[in-house]
Amino acid sequence: LVYFDEDTLTSGELGGVLSFADACWALDVLLNFRTGFFCGDTAEVVTNPSAIAKAYLKSWFFLDLAAAALPTALTPSGLSNLMVLKLVRLLRCETYFRRLQMNHKYVSGTIMFKVLLNVLLVSHLASCLWRVAQHADNMNGGVDEPWTAKYVADFYWVIMTMTTIGYGDIYAKGTPSRLCAIGVMMFAPVVFGTVVSMLT
Repeated sequence: LVYFDEDTLTSGELGGVLSFADACWALDVLLNFRTGFFCGDTAEVVTNPSAIAKAYLKSWFFLDLAAAALPTALTPSGLSNLMVLKLVRLLRCETYFRRLQMNHKYVSGTIMFKVLLNVLLVSHLASCLWRVAQHADNMNGGVDEPWTAKYVADFYWVIMTMTTIGYGDIYAKGTPSRLCAIGVMMFAPVVFGTVVSMLT
């Protein structure tokens, strides 16, 4: 979302897609109050509505509510930065990854797929963070440059930084982007250390 202006996010085709995604997420919050779950002690499916509601309120409800509280189309222009709350949805990925691994633990390539997906997700988030830092430094690239070119350049910088290659053709020029670069460089060894431990 950091590659688009507020008008693009709230109107047109992209605005419609985001509004549909917000509606689906709000519907998911409601459906979770009616979705049974396995009890860890007895391995039985709990279908009692009050028990389901209590379990959901103790787990993901408040994070889901924070993500669904500000629909993109209804977010005031002065509060557009609060859309970062939608990132809490990514916390659900670990649950999905764990469920995928349990259901397909005997399928060849499952671990490799999970590792690849994790690396791509971290690289994508770092690319978006780098773009936010460049916005703070007033380094938004060419005015007429398409968002795809900006994203590829940011992703290129992230991969180049995380793999410690560092060609130097894209570099931090202001304090926000330098802080972002420091964070990426410090976090990269953790990511690849985790990758190595997952593969061994």
